[in-house]
Amino acid sequence: MLARLKRLATPGHGLAALVLLLVVYNLWGRVFEPGGTGSNVVLGLLVAIAAIYLGATNLGPLIDDLLQPARKKERRMVRQARDTDHEVEELIKRAKKGKEKKIKDVAAIEAAWTAFHQAFVKVDDGKKAPDADLDALEAKETELGKVLEKELGATTSTAQVMAQAKSLGIAFAVAVALRLFLVAPFQIPSGSMIPTLLIGDHLFVFRAMYGLQSPFGETPSYWARWAMPKVGDVIVFEAPPWVMRNAGDDWIKRVIALPGQRVHRTELTVYVDDKPYTLSNDHTLMRYMDFDEMVEGHGRWMQREATYYTEDAAGIVHDTFTDVTPVTGDWPSQGEPLPTEKGLTCTATDCTVQDGFVFVMGDNRDHSADGRMWGAVPVDNIKGKALFIWVSVDGSQESVHIGKFTLPAFRWDRMFKWIH
Repeated sequence: MLARLKRLATPGHGLAALVLLLVVYNLWGRVFEPGGTGSNVVLGLLVAIAAIYLGATNLGPLIDDLLQPARKKERRMVRQARDTDHEVEELIKRAKKGKEKKIKDVAAIEAAWTAFHQAFVKVDDGKKAPDADLDALEAKETELGKVLEKELGATTSTAQVMAQAKSLGIAFAVAVALRLFLVAPFQIPSGSMIPTLLIGDHLFVFRAMYGLQSPFGETPSYWARWAMPKVGDVIVFEAPPWVMRNAGDDWIKRVIALPGQRVHRTELTVYVDDKPYTLSNDHTLMRYMDFDEMVEGHGRWMQREATYYTEDAAGIVHDTFTDVTPVTGDWPSQGEPLPTEKGLTCTATDCTVQDGFVFVMGDNRDHSADGRMWGAVPVDNIKGKALFIWVSVDGSQESVHIGKFTLPAFRWDRMFKWIH
């Protein structure tokens, strides 16, 4: 590791990193505007770091050659020889452990590598290698390449490219399979689940919680289903067509009622099959930051006040918010036309969840576009259960502000917090 860091400490690597930093600096402000929700900023930061590192390691040697043209051949050969030396050393170790079974004669490779290694050390230790030493190094590397080609059926560079391509292909296939069928990331874009989930929470969703969902086709469906959501589960689902403007988006809400259950809300209390989901309240007044997407074209942060409650939903105890002066009241509303939302069969007193649907609500009860407004969620649309928060950013505050480069504040206390 120290040797690799030493090789990166050159004027060329430094200049390449500086140029890439300036590129990231100028692009950052266009992609991530200050005052936003912090959406995708973690991904952007990881991509920027990777781009700077990979760019500097690949462009640095080229810049070094341009800065010192007299030593161009020497530098190129030493760099190439150093990589070859390391690769073959690792290859010999793997062969001796039996991990490279296709190698027939390890001794032949080791003998050729020893001769090459001695020539390389002589060049690498010298402040300036004579042409004779460089010629000897090149000859020994050619000889080593022939031995490797005979034993492996490919040159070192070709074998390296193929090995890297194979590793990347396997890693990519595994990542896609995990993303489609097992675990998927999700970001909280709105305040509908406050206080349980805050805007800027990045969490993981367990996609295999209820079954194996098909990733193909325009209509969501399951290849196999082995469980149903439970009351109290926090689920991610594809918004159904009757949500209109947001149809097809991924939403997150809490399951309140299952197929066949009757649900209504009276004076802030939710009733399922005429049994209340118990509310407890110590009359705590809470202030929190919410993000209004419709304000000033790009949205803006605003402070709200709410009354804090805990709700016991069939044994799942969780936090809820209600405005100090509640915006939404009884549901269904007395004296008004019966709701006609999809997936529900309603009377003047309650709504029954139809087969194949679940009824969901947000924990921020007065600022949630949920089942009370548009109906129930088809079970096939459910993508999984929310597990835990792995990182959380607060876009209403800044932790770094250097010209065009800004970073939101990080809520370190919410990292790896399980969702209830």
